[in-house]
Amino acid sequence: MGTSRKEQLKALQGNLKAVTSFGGRGRAKIGQEEFMAVAGRFGLSRKTLEKIRQAVAEEDWGEGPFLGNYYSGLKETRVEAYERTARRIFGVNYALGVSSGTGALHCACVAAGVGPGCEVICPAIGFVATPASVVLAKGVPVFCDVDESLCIDPAKLEALITPRTVAIAPTHVMGGVCDMRPIMKIARKHKLIVIEDAAQSCGATYRGKRAGAIGDIGCFSIAAYKIVGAGEGGLLLTNNKRMWERANQLA
Repeated sequence: MGTSRKEQLKALQGNLKAVTSFGGRGRAKIGQEEFMAVAGRFGLSRKTLEKIRQAVAEEDWGEGPFLGNYYSGLKETRVEAYERTARRIFGVNYALGVSSGTGALHCACVAAGVGPGCEVICPAIGFVATPASVVLAKGVPVFCDVDESLCIDPAKLEALITPRTVAIAPTHVMGGVCDMRPIMKIARKHKLIVIEDAAQSCGATYRGKRAGAIGDIGCFSIAAYKIVGAGEGGLLLTNNKRMWERANQLA
């Protein structure tokens, strides 16, 4: 056997061995001070915070808590429970919990294939996150006028569609819902993806369907001031496995 081959075998087999279990005892990735930093965000009184500090101090932190879900050992994380609940309530196949409503929109644009040179039709009135997410995905937002509902006007859509258009992003504003039937009809006619921005209308329905579960992808915010608020966070819904996979890759 040549010398180089022996060296290769030594590198592969003769040095550190793989192990089946960890030796020693790991340290918690976060501790009392990090926990209290989170608790302090809720505006609790000093007396209550001190009670929490005492309770946390008595807890055996052991080998956790871990910041990475993939090795925490939990049967179901809070995010997974959140996604499971969303799938059940909205009747969709896939749900993805993300950092914010803007994060959900950014993931949706990437999932829809938005990239350099691509155009996405957005409403002329709405929160900046919708067109900004198109820009984040390297696309170009094209603004469509709104009707008296302050939602995107379906009658103005077709005139804005070009060979570069890949998606329409109707935004449901202030608890209202866009007129989705003509929007979906136009989208299907031109083979466009519909990204619903339902951040302001979680729970609203349109012809028996929940906002965010009508188009190809639905995006939500759960910021503190939204209809369903939980501090910060977002949610993406879809029935398309490939789009869900692409959104996961970015998230």
